Amino acid sequence: MSVYLAFFSISTVLLMVSRILNPRDSKAVFFVFLALIFLFSGLRGIVGSDTLSYLEAYRWILDPGYLTAKLKVWEPAFLLSIWAHKFIFDSSFLYILFVSLFQTLLVWVVAKSSKDRAFFAMAYVLVFYLGFHFNITRAAFGVMIFACGVLSSNNRVALLLCVIGALFHYSMIIFFPLLLMRFNLPGRLFFYLSGFLVIVGFLLVFPEIGQKASRYIGYLASRSYWFLLYPLLLLANVLVTFILFCGRSKGFSVSSGILVASIVFSIVVPIGYRLVFSALFFYLFFCLQEVAQYKYRWVYVFFWAPILLTFVMNTYGMVVEKDRIKERLETGENLERASISTYIPYQFYWQDNDVNSIMKESY
Repeated sequence: MSVYLAFFSISTVLLMVSRILNPRDSKAVFFVFLALIFLFSGLRGIVGSDTLSYLEAYRWILDPGYLTAKLKVWEPAFLLSIWAHKFIFDSSFLYILFVSLFQTLLVWVVAKSSKDRAFFAMAYVLVFYLGFHFNITRAAFGVMIFACGVLSSNNRVALLLCVIGALFHYSMIIFFPLLLMRFNLPGRLFFYLSGFLVIVGFLLVFPEIGQKASRYIGYLASRSYWFLLYPLLLLANVLVTFILFCGRSKGFSVSSGILVASIVFSIVVPIGYRLVFSALFFYLFFCLQEVAQYKYRWVYVFFWAPILLTFVMNTYGMVVEKDRIKERLETGENLERASISTYIPYQFYWQDNDVNSIMKESY
């Protein structure tokens, strides 16, 4: 755990220092921060069940039968990225480095569009970097590519990037209303079309989430009412900020609405928590845009509150992860593979013996 505490502490210090320096030195310190998040994720071994699955896919992606089977459950753009890298380099270690480098470049592109680059990057590290298993998930790809599209000044580029983002993770269809904002559609048409896209996105994601929920049904049924505290506090924060910034930004209003829908969905289907992380990404970006130009500085409380709340929740989950998996193993759940992909301890790729075992398995 000390490795993670050191990482988050150093990242926070670097970003805070970058805020008080002149533009040239600030950019240099920010690039040091980017190098840190690139290396921290790019050099680590198996962290999270997604990393496990993707390394296994990398092992077999050139097999036509395996690729055909995976196309039924994973998005085509993500599979294409694995296939292309495997075909050219055939190195799972370089693939992890590639994923980390690509995501880091996307962070820089999005951060440049923020009114407070350092605060945005801090929110990214404390919430999404940890929640998305250090950028290895398909959702992390989808969110960042889609965000680059939303922030692009060129309509054609924006549409292309948003479509690519959705082809990395279908849940991005839920966020297409953020793209529609730029086309100045009549209010009623925008509302109905946005509602249709959100519903389609949830329906596309639901089969996968429903499958996972059925596997974890015993675990989900045992959860106490405390699991409602996090989404209810998020909802309260969204409500307050919506009242404060209502009418100031269409991006903020739309992202707030999508976050509310995602929170409600995650309460009904708890395993859909990653949808909340994705929606929170866009909400916090547009919230920061408003907070940074608001005349009263105390409104930053409503930007930092969901960040700290999510960070505490994620950190606690990371600390108790092994104990929870052990408890679920004792109830008969098939989580043997999950037990080798925990956050703690942090291991470098070449130190992680489980990487070699995964790369040698047959499918």
